Amino acid sequence: MIQLVPPQQQGMANSMYFNSLDLGIAVGALALGQIAAASSYSTMYRYSSLFMVAFIACYFVYLAKISKSKKHGVTING
Repeated sequence: MIQLVPPQQQGMANSMYFNSLDLGIAVGALALGQIAAASSYSTMYRYSSLFMVAFIACYFVYLAKISKSKKHGVTING
């Protein structure tokens, strides 16, 4: 992903990637902790697995979009 940006912006792209990763971990931990506190760990794990299934579905939609655009000669940047 970092290689998609010009060399002079790779430092910024790298920091944005890792900041987003850290933010996702923090927000996910807080949200799932609240779910566990309000209900149970089994409910928290169910929600966690639903999030993963949703993100995997989004990824496959993205891959299909890229595959379709390559067949038509269109490039997608992100």
